[in-house]
Amino acid sequence: MTREAVQRLLTSLGELLRARLTPALKALFDAADDSLFEMAEHCTDGMRQQAFFNGMRECRRQRGHLERATLARLIDRLQETRDAPRPTGADALSLVPEEELEETVAVSGMIERAESSNARALHALTQRFGFLLGDVQLSEANLPVGPARISKAFANACEPLDLAAIGELTFRKPDEMRFPATRLARAAAEAGGAASAVLNAANEIAVAAFLAGQIGFTRIAAHVETVLSCYVPPAPTSLDDVIAVSGKPSVLPPDPFLSVGVSGRMKLAEWESRSEI
Repeated sequence: MTREAVQRLLTSLGELLRARLTPALKALFDAADDSLFEMAEHCTDGMRQQAFFNGMRECRRQRGHLERATLARLIDRLQETRDAPRPTGADALSLVPEEELEETVAVSGMIERAESSNARALHALTQRFGFLLGDVQLSEANLPVGPARISKAFANACEPLDLAAIGELTFRKPDEMRFPATRLARAAAEAGGAASAVLNAANEIAVAAFLAGQIGFTRIAAHVETVLSCYVPPAPTSLDDVIAVSGKPSVLPPDPFLSVGVSGRMKLAEWESRSEI
């Protein structure tokens, strides 16, 4: 059989493979989704339960990409089958990292069960592929559309998917020199009273001025700190008191400077004298 004829057959086989495997992959991800949900539902540890739910969401988010990637890898390898070298003997052996051993054993078990339950069909298919590729010694382990090759394509496609890492959050102390607004917000919360309302009002004024091109971005926190340091109204006891402190800023600057209440009016003259305004 000519190379062109073999190539046409492999192309047709790739399309058939895509049609048959697409619903199987969808069923696989549906089963994984159900399993993760069931494990989360029966988990008594809050952190582990959240990790299962996070893993379920990540699988849902990436399943379309993983399905396409699996099929693409399998079909690409199918096109390369004729010329691809096949490992034999010592070349076929490799050490499995300890952290991957459990996964490898589980996948190997599934491959063996699939090969056992479909032994006759796989034997016939292997013989036909051997004739097609001119390789009479082709084994079922190297069958381009066998359980081993399909499992490997799926595992390779899923390598970027790290369900354990999705559930981990790492918190570090913020750099308050680079992000001074964090320090101001914490100080206002600790001070209590009207401090948070003053901070909110001053921040809205400064941000509006920045958006209007009146001040630089790095001056926002500086202006807020100035207001907080010299304007300390009585603690509010009602919503009207909060509104009196913070005011109702307009949408378009420079109106916010004139309509934001006591804090805005108090700093208007000083801010207008600055060179960056």
